[in-house]
Amino acid sequence: MNLPVTVNQEQLLDILLNIAGNLNSDAANWKYNEDSEYGRKLDRDFGEIVLSCIDEGIEEGVEIGERILGIPGILVGGVIGAVSGGVRGVFEAVF
Repeated sequence: MNLPVTVNQEQLLDILLNIAGNLNSDAANWKYNEDSEYGRKLDRDFGEIVLSCIDEGIEEGVEIGERILGIPGILVGGVIGAVSGGVRGVFEAVF
């Protein structure tokens, strides 16, 4: 059950001041730290996902290309598979 809530400006200001007063005021907490372990792990995970998908795309592309065009299809299929695998990897990593 959702009840309508009305808040006047003074109450809203009190709520916002209460939230602001409880924020971590340590300056280091608000600085962007590109050397953080979390950032390195996130980059590594993103890269691993993309590279894995590129590898899978190459394998699938080579297999399909060889069936369709023979030896030239290996090259064409590998390139197309790498590109499509890279795109798929980016989407998998982001979403």
